Amino acid sequence: MYITMNCCAFAQQTDDTAKPMEIPRYKEIKPFAGTSKAIILDTATGNQWTIDLPIPDDVSGPAGAPKSVNGSVFSFPIDPPNLALAKLTVSAASDIGSCVAIAVGDRAFVTAAHCVYGSGGFFRNVKVLPGHLHGSTPYTFTASKIVVFNGYTEGQDPAHDLAFVLVANDLPGNIKRYSLPSQTPSCLGAPKVDLYSYEIKNFEYKPQVRVTGNLVGPRGCHFGTFWHMQPRPHGTSGTPSVTDSGEVISIYAGILIGKPDFGIDARISRGKACFLRREIEGKNC
Repeated sequence: MYITMNCCAFAQQTDDTAKPMEIPRYKEIKPFAGTSKAIILDTATGNQWTIDLPIPDDVSGPAGAPKSVNGSVFSFPIDPPNLALAKLTVSAASDIGSCVAIAVGDRAFVTAAHCVYGSGGFFRNVKVLPGHLHGSTPYTFTASKIVVFNGYTEGQDPAHDLAFVLVANDLPGNIKRYSLPSQTPSCLGAPKVDLYSYEIKNFEYKPQVRVTGNLVGPRGCHFGTFWHMQPRPHGTSGTPSVTDSGEVISIYAGILIGKPDFGIDARISRGKACFLRREIEGKNC
Protein backbone atom coordinates (compact mmCIF):
# COMPACT_ATOMS: atom_id res chain seq x y z
CA MET A 1 0.00 0.00 0.00
CA TYR A 2 1.45 3.33 -1.05
CA ILE A 3 1.25 6.49 1.11
CA THR A 4 -0.20 9.54 -0.65
CA MET A 5 0.62 12.67 1.30
CA ASN A 6 2.46 15.27 1.62
CA CYS A 7 3.49 18.12 3.83
CA CYS A 8 4.98 19.09 6.61
CA ALA A 9 6.04 20.48 9.96
CA PHE A 10 8.66 23.13 10.52
CA ALA A 11 12.09 21.88 11.58
CA GLN A 12 10.89 18.28 11.59
CA GLN A 13 13.46 15.75 12.73
CA THR A 14 14.19 13.18 10.02
CA ASP A 15 15.53 9.67 9.86
CA ASP A 16 19.27 9.94 9.30
CA THR A 17 19.68 6.17 9.48
CA ALA A 18 18.86 6.14 5.76
CA LYS A 19 21.80 4.61 3.93
CA PRO A 20 23.26 6.74 1.14
CA MET A 21 22.14 5.13 -2.13
CA GLU A 22 25.01 3.42 -3.91
CA ILE A 23 26.01 5.01 -7.20
CA PRO A 24 25.87 2.65 -10.22
CA ARG A 25 29.23 1.82 -11.76
CA TYR A 26 29.56 1.08 -15.48
CA LYS A 27 32.40 -0.63 -17.31
CA GLU A 28 30.82 0.50 -20.55
CA ILE A 29 27.70 2.31 -21.70
CA LYS A 30 25.33 0.55 -24.08
CA PRO A 31 22.99 3.13 -25.64
CA PHE A 32 19.27 2.36 -25.53
CA ALA A 33 18.04 1.79 -29.09
CA GLY A 34 14.29 1.82 -28.48
CA THR A 35 11.69 4.59 -28.49
CA SER A 36 11.65 6.60 -25.28
CA LYS A 37 8.50 6.28 -23.18
CA ALA A 38 7.51 7.52 -19.74
CA ILE A 39 6.42 5.06 -17.04
CA ILE A 40 4.20 6.65 -14.41
CA LEU A 41 3.33 5.30 -10.96
CA ASP A 42 0.34 6.58 -8.98
CA THR A 43 1.49 5.96 -5.43
CA ALA A 44 -2.06 6.09 -3.99
CA THR A 45 -3.34 3.17 -6.04
CA GLY A 46 -0.14 1.44 -7.16
CA ASN A 47 -1.37 1.71 -10.78
CA GLN A 48 1.26 2.13 -13.49
CA TRP A 49 0.92 3.18 -17.11
CA THR A 50 3.21 4.00 -20.02
CA ILE A 51 2.87 6.87 -22.49
CA ASP A 52 4.91 8.19 -25.40
CA LEU A 53 6.86 11.40 -24.99
CA PRO A 54 5.14 14.39 -26.66
CA ILE A 55 8.19 14.96 -28.86
CA PRO A 56 10.92 12.44 -29.76
CA ASP A 57 13.72 12.03 -27.25
CA ASP A 58 17.21 13.01 -28.39
CA VAL A 59 20.05 12.05 -26.08
CA SER A 60 22.38 10.51 -28.62
CA GLY A 61 25.99 11.59 -28.43
CA PRO A 62 29.44 10.63 -29.66
CA ALA A 63 30.93 7.35 -28.52
CA GLY A 64 34.39 8.72 -27.83
CA ALA A 65 35.71 8.13 -24.33
CA PRO A 66 36.31 11.15 -22.07
CA LYS A 67 39.82 12.53 -21.85
CA SER A 68 41.63 13.88 -18.83
CA VAL A 69 41.40 17.59 -17.99
CA ASN A 70 43.69 19.44 -15.63
CA GLY A 71 42.29 21.94 -13.16
CA SER A 72 40.89 22.53 -9.69
CA VAL A 73 37.55 22.06 -7.96
CA PHE A 74 36.20 24.30 -5.22
CA SER A 75 33.41 23.55 -2.75
CA PHE A 76 31.52 26.31 -0.95
CA PRO A 77 28.93 25.84 1.83
CA ILE A 78 25.47 27.13 0.90
CA ASP A 79 24.37 29.53 3.64
CA PRO A 80 21.50 30.04 4.18
CA PRO A 81 20.39 26.61 2.90
CA ASN A 82 18.87 26.38 -0.57
CA LEU A 83 15.29 25.25 0.12
CA ALA A 84 14.94 23.89 -3.43
CA LEU A 85 17.72 21.36 -2.81
CA ALA A 86 16.37 18.25 -1.13
CA LYS A 87 17.32 15.00 0.46
CA LEU A 88 15.23 12.17 -0.99
CA THR A 89 14.51 8.96 0.95
CA VAL A 90 12.95 5.68 -0.20
CA SER A 91 12.16 2.26 1.21
CA ALA A 92 13.87 -0.49 -0.76
CA ALA A 93 13.61 -4.09 0.54
CA SER A 94 14.47 -3.84 4.26
CA ASP A 95 16.59 -0.70 3.91
CA ILE A 96 15.96 3.03 3.66
CA GLY A 97 18.07 4.70 0.99
CA SER A 98 18.79 8.37 0.30
CA CYS A 99 19.69 10.58 -2.67
CA VAL A 100 19.50 14.22 -3.77
CA ALA A 101 16.70 16.02 -5.68
CA ILE A 102 15.88 19.61 -6.68
CA ALA A 103 12.61 21.47 -7.30
CA VAL A 104 11.84 22.10 -11.00
CA GLY A 105 8.16 23.05 -10.81
CA ASP A 106 5.31 23.92 -8.49
CA ARG A 107 4.84 20.23 -7.68
CA ALA A 108 7.88 18.56 -9.25
CA PHE A 109 11.38 17.48 -8.28
CA VAL A 110 13.99 15.84 -10.51
CA THR A 111 16.39 13.12 -9.35
CA ALA A 112 18.09 9.98 -10.70
CA ALA A 113 15.87 7.05 -11.73
CA HIS A 114 17.98 4.55 -9.77
CA CYS A 115 16.99 6.48 -6.63
CA VAL A 116 13.31 5.57 -7.06
CA TYR A 117 13.35 2.41 -9.22
CA GLY A 118 15.29 -0.86 -9.01
CA SER A 119 15.01 -4.65 -9.34
CA GLY A 120 12.18 -4.27 -11.83
CA GLY A 121 9.94 -2.02 -9.76
CA PHE A 122 9.39 1.29 -8.00
CA PHE A 123 10.68 1.78 -4.47
CA ARG A 124 8.16 2.55 -1.72
CA ASN A 125 7.56 5.54 0.54
CA VAL A 126 9.43 8.06 -1.58
CA LYS A 127 9.78 11.27 0.43
CA VAL A 128 11.34 14.60 -0.54
CA LEU A 129 12.85 16.81 2.17
CA PRO A 130 13.59 20.25 0.65
CA GLY A 131 16.00 22.37 2.66
CA HIS A 132 17.09 19.37 4.73
CA LEU A 133 20.15 20.05 6.86
CA HIS A 134 21.77 18.54 9.95
CA GLY A 135 19.02 15.99 10.57
CA SER A 136 16.05 18.35 10.30
CA THR A 137 13.98 19.79 7.48
CA PRO A 138 11.45 22.60 7.16
CA TYR A 139 9.21 20.53 4.87
CA THR A 140 8.49 16.90 4.08
CA PHE A 141 6.54 15.78 1.01
CA THR A 142 5.54 12.23 0.08
CA ALA A 143 5.43 11.43 -3.64
CA SER A 144 1.99 11.28 -5.25
CA LYS A 145 3.35 10.19 -8.65
CA ILE A 146 6.76 9.07 -9.89
CA VAL A 147 7.92 9.14 -13.52
CA VAL A 148 10.83 7.14 -14.95
CA PHE A 149 11.82 6.33 -18.52
CA ASN A 150 12.14 3.00 -20.30
CA GLY A 151 15.62 3.77 -21.60
CA TYR A 152 16.72 3.17 -18.01
CA THR A 153 14.19 0.58 -16.80
CA GLU A 154 14.60 -1.61 -19.90
CA GLY A 155 17.99 -0.60 -21.24
CA GLN A 156 19.94 0.34 -18.07
CA ASP A 157 21.29 3.25 -20.10
CA PRO A 158 22.57 5.94 -17.71
CA ALA A 159 21.69 8.60 -20.30
CA HIS A 160 18.06 7.89 -19.30
CA ASP A 161 18.69 7.55 -15.54
CA LEU A 162 16.32 10.40 -14.73
CA ALA A 163 13.11 10.62 -12.70
CA PHE A 164 10.47 13.18 -11.82
CA VAL A 165 8.96 12.98 -8.34
CA LEU A 166 5.59 14.73 -8.13
CA VAL A 167 3.79 15.88 -4.98
CA ALA A 168 0.09 16.55 -4.47
CA ASN A 169 0.17 20.21 -3.42
CA ASP A 170 2.04 23.28 -4.63
CA LEU A 171 5.36 23.90 -2.91
CA PRO A 172 5.55 26.87 -0.54
CA GLY A 173 6.42 30.18 -2.17
CA ASN A 174 9.80 30.44 -0.46
CA ILE A 175 11.10 27.38 -2.35
CA LYS A 176 12.73 28.37 -5.63
CA ARG A 177 11.64 26.55 -8.78
CA TYR A 178 14.54 25.85 -11.13
CA SER A 179 13.82 25.50 -14.85
CA LEU A 180 14.47 22.73 -17.34
CA PRO A 181 16.15 23.31 -20.73
CA SER A 182 14.01 24.11 -23.78
CA GLN A 183 16.56 22.27 -25.94
CA THR A 184 18.65 19.20 -25.18
CA PRO A 185 21.98 20.48 -23.77
CA SER A 186 24.68 20.32 -26.41
CA CYS A 187 27.59 17.89 -26.24
CA LEU A 188 29.80 20.64 -27.66
CA GLY A 189 31.55 23.21 -25.53
CA ALA A 190 31.58 23.39 -21.76
CA PRO A 191 28.77 25.55 -20.36
CA LYS A 192 29.54 26.84 -16.88
CA VAL A 193 27.62 24.94 -14.23
CA ASP A 194 27.54 24.52 -10.49
CA LEU A 195 26.74 21.27 -8.73
CA TYR A 196 24.33 21.73 -5.83
CA SER A 197 24.70 18.86 -3.39
CA TYR A 198 25.48 17.76 0.15
CA GLU A 199 28.54 16.62 2.03
CA ILE A 200 27.65 13.30 3.66
CA LYS A 201 29.22 12.05 6.89
CA ASN A 202 27.97 9.12 8.98
CA PHE A 203 24.75 9.00 6.92
CA GLU A 204 24.02 12.66 7.76
CA TYR A 205 23.55 15.18 4.97
CA LYS A 206 25.57 18.23 6.05
CA PRO A 207 26.26 20.82 4.86
CA GLN A 208 24.72 21.83 1.56
CA VAL A 209 27.50 22.71 -0.87
CA ARG A 210 27.97 24.39 -4.23
CA VAL A 211 30.78 22.75 -6.18
CA THR A 212 32.36 24.71 -9.00
CA GLY A 213 35.62 24.88 -10.91
CA ASN A 214 37.13 23.93 -14.24
CA LEU A 215 37.00 20.19 -13.54
CA VAL A 216 33.27 20.30 -12.91
CA GLY A 217 30.50 20.40 -15.46
CA PRO A 218 29.92 19.15 -18.99
CA ARG A 219 33.17 18.50 -20.86
CA GLY A 220 31.71 16.58 -23.77
CA CYS A 221 29.51 13.52 -24.18
CA HIS A 222 30.06 9.79 -23.92
CA PHE A 223 27.12 7.94 -25.48
CA GLY A 224 24.81 10.80 -24.59
CA THR A 225 25.91 11.36 -20.99
CA PHE A 226 27.77 14.37 -19.71
CA TRP A 227 30.83 13.55 -17.65
CA HIS A 228 32.75 15.05 -14.76
CA MET A 229 36.34 14.63 -13.64
CA GLN A 230 35.53 13.83 -10.02
CA PRO A 231 32.85 11.28 -9.08
CA ARG A 232 30.68 12.29 -6.13
CA PRO A 233 30.24 9.96 -3.10
CA HIS A 234 27.40 7.51 -2.45
CA GLY A 235 24.18 9.28 -1.51
CA THR A 236 24.68 12.14 -3.96
CA SER A 237 22.90 10.51 -6.92
CA GLY A 238 20.52 13.06 -8.38
CA THR A 239 22.89 15.98 -7.77
CA PRO A 240 21.91 18.62 -10.36
CA SER A 241 24.17 20.59 -12.69
CA VAL A 242 22.75 24.14 -12.76
CA THR A 243 23.66 26.90 -15.20
CA ASP A 244 24.02 30.59 -14.33
CA SER A 245 20.50 31.16 -15.70
CA GLY A 246 19.01 28.60 -13.27
CA GLU A 247 18.48 25.73 -15.72
CA VAL A 248 19.01 22.19 -14.47
CA ILE A 249 20.65 20.56 -17.49
CA SER A 250 21.74 17.19 -16.07
CA ILE A 251 21.52 14.86 -13.08
CA TYR A 252 24.34 12.81 -11.52
CA ALA A 253 23.64 9.22 -12.55
CA GLY A 254 26.71 7.02 -12.16
CA ILE A 255 30.41 6.34 -12.49
CA LEU A 256 32.22 5.27 -15.63
CA ILE A 257 35.04 2.98 -14.52
CA GLY A 258 38.42 3.91 -15.95
CA LYS A 259 41.81 5.44 -15.24
CA PRO A 260 40.66 7.67 -13.66
CA ASP A 261 36.98 7.00 -12.95
CA PHE A 262 34.58 9.61 -14.29
CA GLY A 263 31.30 10.78 -12.83
CA ILE A 264 28.54 10.71 -15.46
CA ASP A 265 25.32 12.70 -15.73
CA ALA A 266 22.03 12.01 -17.48
CA ARG A 267 21.30 15.00 -19.70
CA ILE A 268 17.78 16.41 -19.39
CA SER A 269 16.60 16.15 -22.96
CA ARG A 270 14.01 18.37 -24.62
CA GLY A 271 11.68 15.36 -24.87
CA LYS A 272 11.76 14.62 -21.14
CA ALA A 273 11.49 18.30 -20.17
CA CYS A 274 8.54 18.74 -22.54
CA PHE A 275 6.85 15.67 -21.03
CA LEU A 276 6.91 17.28 -17.58
CA ARG A 277 5.68 20.63 -18.86
CA ARG A 278 2.92 19.36 -21.16
CA GLU A 279 1.69 16.07 -19.68
CA ILE A 280 2.08 16.91 -15.97
CA GLU A 281 1.79 20.71 -15.74
CA GLY A 282 -0.47 21.36 -18.76
CA LYS A 283 1.90 23.93 -20.24
CA ASN A 284 3.21 24.43 -23.76
CA CYS A 285 6.72 23.41 -24.72
